[in-house]
Amino acid sequence: MRDAVCSFCQNIVEDGFDVVARGEHILAVLDRHPINRGHVLVIPLRHAPDLASLTADEVTELALIAQAADRAIRDVLASTTTGTNLVMSNGEDADQGTPHAHLHVIPRQPGDGYEFREDATRYPLEPLSDAERDALRARLRPAARSQEEVGSTALARKDAPMFSSTVVDHWVPAVARSHTGADVVVAVDSGLPENRSVSLLRIQDGPAILAVSPEKAERLSVSDGDDISHAELVARLKDAGVTLNDPDNLFYLPAAERDALRSEAPRRETRELTAADAAAFAELTARAPEDDLDEAFVELDHWLVFGTFAGDTLASAASMYPWSGSRLADLGVITLPDYRGQGLARATVRAMSAAAIARGYEPQYRCQLDNTASVALAKTAGFRLFGEWEVIDADD
Repeated sequence: MRDAVCSFCQNIVEDGFDVVARGEHILAVLDRHPINRGHVLVIPLRHAPDLASLTADEVTELALIAQAADRAIRDVLASTTTGTNLVMSNGEDADQGTPHAHLHVIPRQPGDGYEFREDATRYPLEPLSDAERDALRARLRPAARSQEEVGSTALARKDAPMFSSTVVDHWVPAVARSHTGADVVVAVDSGLPENRSVSLLRIQDGPAILAVSPEKAERLSVSDGDDISHAELVARLKDAGVTLNDPDNLFYLPAAERDALRSEAPRRETRELTAADAAAFAELTARAPEDDLDEAFVELDHWLVFGTFAGDTLASAASMYPWSGSRLADLGVITLPDYRGQGLARATVRAMSAAAIARGYEPQYRCQLDNTASVALAKTAGFRLFGEWEVIDADD
C-alpha cells in the first residue's frame, strides 16, 4: 500500500519521475535538484522509510542498480565526471529529506564546490540532453534484472527465484547450496531444539536436506556436508531408532503474489480481528467441526488474526504467529461449512498475508499432503509449494 503523504510514492503511482531504470523492486530516476548533472536517485517501488525497512531482495537490487548507475554516469558524462559519491541518509536526524528510502548517486567534478549541504547558488544546472538521457537508460537497462536473475545468485535451482530470501535463507543452509546433484545433504545445526533435532526437507527440483543436531548427527553417523542416498538415510534412521512424522507441505507466496498483495484492497467484509470480536469468534468456534478446529489451530489471541463476515456472522477466520523465532509467520484458517465455496477463506488468508508482509514477515502455509482441501486453498490464495518437510516424532 502506498503512503498517502509520501511524495515519492505519489510520483511512482502517477509516473512523475524521470525514470532511467526500472527493476523488479527498484527505480533509478534523475534527481530534480541535482548536485551535478546526471545525479541519480535509486528508490524502492514500495513505501519503505529507510534502509532497515528494505527486504533482502530489495537491498540486493538497489545495490546492483546503484553500481550500474555509477558506471553509466562515468561513461556517459566522462568528459566532466571524475568521481561519484553514493549517499544514503536514514532518519530525520541524519538529514533524510523524504521519508522514503533512497540512495543518491552523485557525479563529482573537479572544483565543483559541493560540501554535502544545500547551496541554492549552485542552481539552476543545465539539464541532461535527450541523447544523454537515452545513453544512461541504455547502459542501465541490463542492471534492471528480473527477480529470477537476482534470486538465482542465492541458490542455483528453480525454487530459489520464486521465493523470497527470507524463505530460502531459513530452510537452505549454506552447506546445501553447492550440492545440487546430491540425493540428501546433511546440515548439522547446534541451534536445533529437541523437537526438531532431526528433520528432512525435500525441496522442489533440489536435493533433500537432512537437518540434525550434533547429538543426532553422532547417533546417525553423519557429518556436516555429507552427501548420502535416500536408501542410506532410511537405513541409518532405522538403525538409530529415529522415526519421522508424516510430511507436511510447505507453501509460500512467490514474488509476483507478494507484490500483488501490496496493492490489493481486501474485501469490504474482511478485516483484522481484535478482542472486541470475542463473541463473534466464540460463535464461529462453537459452530465449526471439532476436527477442523484441531487441524486449523486458529486462535483469537494469536499474533495476527483476520476474519471475513457474512452479514453479522463471522464465517471465516485465520490467524498466524511468528514461527520458531523466525520471520516466517505460520497460518491457519477455518471456514464454517455453510459458507464454503464462496472464496471467503481465500479473502481472509490474502488480507492477513498482506498485513504480515507489511510488518516484515513471510506468510507460511503448512498442511498434510493428503489434506486436499487445504492444498487447494493454498494454491487458490496464491501460495506455491516450496517443499515437503518431515520432523522427528516427539516420542523418539
